[in-house]
Amino acid sequence: MTKGKRVSPEVRARVLDAADALGYRVNALARGLQGQQSNLVGVVASRLDTPFRALQVRTLAQKLLREGMNPLLLVADAGEDIRALIQNILAYRLAGVIVTSDTPSPDVIEACNRAGVPVVMINRGPAATGTDTVCMDLGAGGRAAFEMLSGGGVRRFGLLAPAQETYSVTGRTRAFVACCEEAGHTVLRLASDGQSHASGKAACAALQAEITAGRIDGLFCATDLLALGVLDGLRHDRGVDIPGTLQVVGFDDIEQASWSAYALSTVRQDIADQAGAAVELAMKRLADPERPFETRTFGLHKVFRGTTRGHAGQSNAQKGPSGEQRR
Repeated sequence: MTKGKRVSPEVRARVLDAADALGYRVNALARGLQGQQSNLVGVVASRLDTPFRALQVRTLAQKLLREGMNPLLLVADAGEDIRALIQNILAYRLAGVIVTSDTPSPDVIEACNRAGVPVVMINRGPAATGTDTVCMDLGAGGRAAFEMLSGGGVRRFGLLAPAQETYSVTGRTRAFVACCEEAGHTVLRLASDGQSHASGKAACAALQAEITAGRIDGLFCATDLLALGVLDGLRHDRGVDIPGTLQVVGFDDIEQASWSAYALSTVRQDIADQAGAAVELAMKRLADPERPFETRTFGLHKVFRGTTRGHAGQSNAQKGPSGEQRR
């Protein structure tokens, strides 16, 4: 029952049959506590009720299991200080920690480094040295949204983004605004009370007023869920012609964005590639704790569907800046 031990198939079968008959199971947690580390990898996440985060956590778990590691989910409420969360679980001698929500403070990272626990961050802000990082190209994300709208003839740009700033959302929306202003366009900015479908729908009264006044003809929503709420609130509840009167671009390319009821044009970040890189970096850090810390930056993909105009003949999943860059 110990990985890497060589026994004949016949002996293995007899041992497993006897274990089943006795109801014996290996206590992997106890085995880990007896050694220097367990095979547990903590996955820190919040907003598990969103499709993007749920898929990200599931993908990370699958890739960890393929490496013989067991994922331990650590749920952090949005905005919660994850310091106590990580420090409490270090007693379990984790093999590593992958952070998808918020950025650990320098003292938490230092504690993990002292304990020999690799920390990998996905789409999190700059932190103290001591972590490997996987991130999307935030500048390319904002630029892709701008190009999708401007390519469809948009000249009056709007932005719907949460009032509460987060590293990745704020980074891509700032890049979008910068691209608009560089091209000589002002941006009408509207703040939502969150990233959810309900938040997008709640913004529709204000959006309709701006559309009626002729102040916007294209809208970048910081997340797909916001965009789906806008589509329901404007197109279905208020009869706004999309993309005739207003073109809309989202971000993430969640599964629901491709549903025929929405057909949302969006910018996709590759969850599988990011998760694979995060697990690979954690495993490399375990094998060689002294290797230089690494950042991998991934490109994004423009996905043209039915909420933008002027893209006839283009692929529904046109690649933007592609490939990973390392430094």
